[in-house]
Amino acid sequence: MQSGMIGIAATISTLKEKRILKRLSATPLPIWKFLLAEVLAHLVSTIIQILLVLFIGLVMFGGNVYGSLPFLILVGFIGNFVFLNIGFIIAAISKTSQSAQSLASGMTTPMMFLSGVFFSREDLPDGVRKFAEILPLSPLIDSLRAISLKGAGITDLKSELFLIMIWTLLTFAIASKVFKFREE
Repeated sequence: MQSGMIGIAATISTLKEKRILKRLSATPLPIWKFLLAEVLAHLVSTIIQILLVLFIGLVMFGGNVYGSLPFLILVGFIGNFVFLNIGFIIAAISKTSQSAQSLASGMTTPMMFLSGVFFSREDLPDGVRKFAEILPLSPLIDSLRAISLKGAGITDLKSELFLIMIWTLLTFAIASKVFKFREE
């Protein structure tokens, strides 16, 4: 999540701030291909991070994943699209790379605490818990925990995966609308 939001927001806003995206539009390389390469680089990085965390947890600390390891990796990979899209939205509305990093950090930190990364959402006050349940990280965390700890499969996670897909489509639609290759 942090890599997607902060990484893509900082990278793209830096390119935008230095007018590199504008200069790229004058080259034979279509900008969408350049941006696709950025997204793919972040997705590869995500897979490496997921595999590294799993390796450390499983091999070095003797942890267990009770569900399907490939399904766990796939859900983490798919969930990352939401945060890449949010990174593009942040890059679109930020004037500088520093403001993009600050805004992305300002979004990721509360999301981690409210979505149940460090403690259960059940311990939150009722109104805060209801808000936390609609955050995009909540269904991702719930899915990853259910796969890892309960052996959940795709049919067990219909509502969580549906929410992840809704967030992915919603953030993609917003990012597509607000992100511009050129600064006017």
